[in-house]
Amino acid sequence: MEKVLHLNLKKKWFDMIQSGGKKEEYREVTTYWAQRFLCAVRPFEWRVWQEIIESMKDPYFGFEDLMSYYGVEYRGFEVICFRNGYRPDARSFQVEITSFDIKCGRVEWGAEMERFYFVFALGKVTGR
Repeated sequence: MEKVLHLNLKKKWFDMIQSGGKKEEYREVTTYWAQRFLCAVRPFEWRVWQEIIESMKDPYFGFEDLMSYYGVEYRGFEVICFRNGYRPDARSFQVEITSFDIKCGRVEWGAEMERFYFVFALGKVTGR
């Protein structure tokens, strides 16, 4: 059985992903999102995430190396179920996750310039 991550989106981003025009989904690097996406070997502290963000600016360190160093691992989500808002009858669909990383996003897909995000690379739509 696939491990599914549930995320809500505004209509603009929902439609872009569903049509295949947006290939990445971004979430801010905060303790809240870190706890949803990652498992910690030791308790999370905001200070640790600030260190990770700073370390990502060094081209010699990869995300996998940093996760190992700080004692965290990806929870293994394979699919994202996107919902257009919070209504019980909101439209939804599923998309395969092809990779997970921390990096800068693309402005045309909703990221702020030179800001680091948790980034899900999106594959094909697997369900509606």
